[in-house]
Amino acid sequence: MLILSSRIYMGTPFGGGFRLGETENSTCPFTVLQDYSNLGHGLPVKLTPQNQPSSDDPITRGLHLDIAFDYKPDCAESSKWLMVEAENEFPTPWLAIDGTGKNVHDGWFELTRYKRSGYLIFFCYKNDGCIYLSRKNDKNGMRLVYETDGDGDALGAVFVKDDDAARARISSVV
Repeated sequence: MLILSSRIYMGTPFGGGFRLGETENSTCPFTVLQDYSNLGHGLPVKLTPQNQPSSDDPITRGLHLDIAFDYKPDCAESSKWLMVEAENEFPTPWLAIDGTGKNVHDGWFELTRYKRSGYLIFFCYKNDGCIYLSRKNDKNGMRLVYETDGDGDALGAVFVKDDDAARARISSVV
């Protein structure tokens, strides 16, 4: 059972941890990417129930979550994950930590159990249902996207506590 923690690492069996990277014409690493290599853990994240400062309760189906990196670049206002979209930048909505000049979708994240010890990550629009996150290749890593065309695989993720990260290989959990 996944318990909300102050710092956890998130990864998948295919590829490495999640991090921030520069894409398009940005000069700041705003885009949420997954490394191609599974050698690193990426940046730690925090899962926080919306409208609550923190919780020690387990993650339950339907719980509205905010996800944020524990690290924020100096050039960013926040490390909170947002679903953004911009004409002529990328063919499908993607995750970023800054929405300047982009259409920011109003919603939240949800987790659903997946396989032995993993979770599927969904983005839920405020008034329009939920759909799973997927990955699309980008030059600096795999971009986390809102799967609109049914082309990608669902993003099956695992979570490792910060203090366990040095001992655990994320890729062997799912």
